[in-house]
Amino acid sequence: LVGAVWFIAGNDRLFHSAVPLEQRLISRHETLRKKAQQELLGMGTDAKKDTAIRLIPALEGEDPFAKKWAAISVALIGPAAQEAIPALLQSVSAKEKDVAQAARVALSEIGAPDAQQLPSLLKALQDPKESVRCEAALSIGKMGPAAQDALPDLLRHLTRTADSPVCFEESVAALLA
Repeated sequence: LVGAVWFIAGNDRLFHSAVPLEQRLISRHETLRKKAQQELLGMGTDAKKDTAIRLIPALEGEDPFAKKWAAISVALIGPAAQEAIPALLQSVSAKEKDVAQAARVALSEIGAPDAQQLPSLLKALQDPKESVRCEAALSIGKMGPAAQDALPDLLRHLTRTADSPVCFEESVAALLA
């Protein structure tokens, strides 16, 4: 059995077919992660989108190491990772600073969310954690005219409390520009 494992591990093609990309991207073995990241960067948009979807359970999981590397992988995927936005929003308030930072970077690399993400972003505006609300508001602001329906919710947040986070003002300003 050990010989079979070594044979598969030593043969890249067999190893790649035996271990899914999303598992290699969050592996604790640095060399495996780097090879997986190179593979990811060479993929087409549809394959990257599928990989982002398969990384969502790691983003939502309990393992901080896996969450961090899943977020870094999503950042490498970029705009094709729209489906991961809700999970990333929840990670921006992680108690592990490297997980929270990786989630913020991933949101930045995804760029402007598409219109399908607006309902989940509006829901995130209700989150008890300010960091989640701010990232959601900033993401809505990036959407531009596609997010005009969010303007009443953002304005309600601004008028509800005297000490509203600046991120809400920035989002409203971006939508009104």
